Amino acid sequence: MASVTSDQSNSAVVKPDRIQGACLCGAVALELLPSHQYGADRAMGYCHCISCQRWSGSCSLPFVVTVPEHFRVVRGQELVAHYRDDRTTVRAFCRYCGSSLYQDTGSSYLVAAGILHDLKLVPALHIHTSQKAVWEHIDGDAPQFEELPSASAAAGRDANRQTQKITPIVKPEREGD
Repeated sequence: MASVTSDQSNSAVVKPDRIQGACLCGAVALELLPSHQYGADRAMGYCHCISCQRWSGSCSLPFVVTVPEHFRVVRGQELVAHYRDDRTTVRAFCRYCGSSLYQDTGSSYLVAAGILHDLKLVPALHIHTSQKAVWEHIDGDAPQFEELPSASAAAGRDANRQTQKITPIVKPEREGD
């Protein structure tokens, strides 16, 4: 729900509520506004890359996209440790409890959805499905991308289809369906 405040001209200004979260031990708290760079309804998704599998200890990592100017650590900044993986991503975690916090890709943050309180977003895309665990089956109608899609491709508005190399995966029919 959005909060309403008044500006100096006494007209109502609607501010979207920030999403808040914390690590397992609660020492690090953060807040964010989701970004819609992948489309109006695509602020949340799942990453299936091997790095996210190992970072999360699961077959995928649910994330919420935000941009640096809409993200802040509100408590425990001194406890946020960083790890640069073999790519260009910097992963942040709590140095006390080890909770995964977010990935800094340079232009955006992918915040681990599991640490966010009262999250009302719905996962709307799957990325890096070419690396998904062999035993994982992805259900639902959210588009699946073999790699990281461009913002325009993920939003379904690719202006230059001839240079776009990432296409949604067609989900195979399961036996017995």
